[in-house]
Amino acid sequence: MKKLFLLFLTCFTTVLFSQTVEEVDAASYKICNYLGTLDYIENDEIKMDILFRDPMDDALNAVPEADAEEFQKRIYYRLQRNCVDFQELLQRLEPHKDDARITSVKPISTISKKELKNFKKTEDFSYLEADGKRTKVKISDGFWQDYFEDNTYSKLTFSWIDENKFKLIFIESNNETRANLSIPGDAYLYEIIEKTKEYYVVSAEVEGQKVYQIFKLYY
Repeated sequence: MKKLFLLFLTCFTTVLFSQTVEEVDAASYKICNYLGTLDYIENDEIKMDILFRDPMDDALNAVPEADAEEFQKRIYYRLQRNCVDFQELLQRLEPHKDDARITSVKPISTISKKELKNFKKTEDFSYLEADGKRTKVKISDGFWQDYFEDNTYSKLTFSWIDENKFKLIFIESNNETRANLSIPGDAYLYEIIEKTKEYYVVSAEVEGQKVYQIFKLYY
């Protein structure tokens, strides 16, 4: 079973090969639409097997054999960004180690002005990946930078768009997973929901999707 890498967070440069981002996204949207026809199947593992057998095979038949493996990998990662149903399917199959969750209900922020002030004075944070590995975050000079356990990184612009909301826009990454999730210019919206003794609860949203991923940002 493939691993879930929740969007939250951050996103990333694409490996170049003969298929364009538009072709990869077109295939991911087609597969996403097909997934919507499988609601009658209750077993998620069977649903995943069908998804990667039928429509994926059709997509791979449209590219040269030498490109098929890379094309399939990029479709898989872009599905995680472009397809809410696929995100939810993966999370059911492999629940996040840190209780991150996806919801269609917009969370209500209860963060106070004092807590927000403390957040804005802090530069160093961290969060857990789906498999439990910890990723460090540095926010400074208008950038959000992720530092992963394998010594790779990602870099995004960081800007406040409201009192408790900020936007990240992808610039670059040398992390393989992140490098296939997004393309330069992809935007992600964040809202700080609340503060606890160990972490902030944060909502992340792919711009335009109106689906929220709730996760813990440790300080």
